[in-house]
Amino acid sequence: GYLTKKEYTDGLRAVISAISGREGVVIHGRASNVLLPESRSALHVYTSMAPASRVDAARREHRVGPKSARALLRQADREFIAVHKGLFDMDPSDATQFDISLNMDRLGAAEAARVVAGAVRAMGDTSLAISPNRRRLEIAAS
Repeated sequence: GYLTKKEYTDGLRAVISAISGREGVVIHGRASNVLLPESRSALHVYTSMAPASRVDAARREHRVGPKSARALLRQADREFIAVHKGLFDMDPSDATQFDISLNMDRLGAAEAARVVAGAVRAMGDTSLAISPNRRRLEIAAS
């Protein structure tokens, strides 16, 4: 059978809660900022890029021209927003729902990883395991 919206979000909340209960875990995405908004064992990070930077990144990643890159981003953004509004009745681009915000036009991956690692250490967590891109981000954070 199918899951109801409540069954799905309750299940997702249980999984995210169980994962976040482990010391030193970073969850990328998965609406953890909505599912665990008051959790002090979590640091909710919002990342942003200017539209032109996003287009350039999409062009490189998908090897397409600027028009196709913009179309891919519009579609991805529509789907991302629709899922968050449909499941959680929230705007995922609302930076006020996060603890810190990183402007990726001004920071590279290594600098962003160091900022996040520093913020986590400041919160009292001395170990940092990163998932799902563990290897790449551990290198960037070191």
